[in-house]
Amino acid sequence: MGITQQREEHKWVIKFEGPITLSSAEDLKQQLMAWCSAGQDLELDLTHAGPLDISILQLLWACSREAAGRQVRLKGRYSEKAGLSLQESGFDCYLSFPVRSEAWQE
Repeated sequence: MGITQQREEHKWVIKFEGPITLSSAEDLKQQLMAWCSAGQDLELDLTHAGPLDISILQLLWACSREAAGRQVRLKGRYSEKAGLSLQESGFDCYLSFPVRSEAWQE
């Protein structure tokens, strides 16, 4: 459970599994900072994620803003629980891609 990353030639993939809580925030922050330095596209895979803590939602929002500023592609897919966390918190309107369960967003 937790957060893992996979670096590919032209993109990064960050995968989330289980409930993502405050204890995961520092790890996610470090991974996102490394991604920012790389300047590549990013895929967020939350298909196996549970509910998301507000600290994680704030990091995803910052990630979305960073991607837009750097003009790199950001896409994501979410479990129902993760999508619900985004929608109920209001963070879904601040992401640079729509929040929908299970389907990759282009």
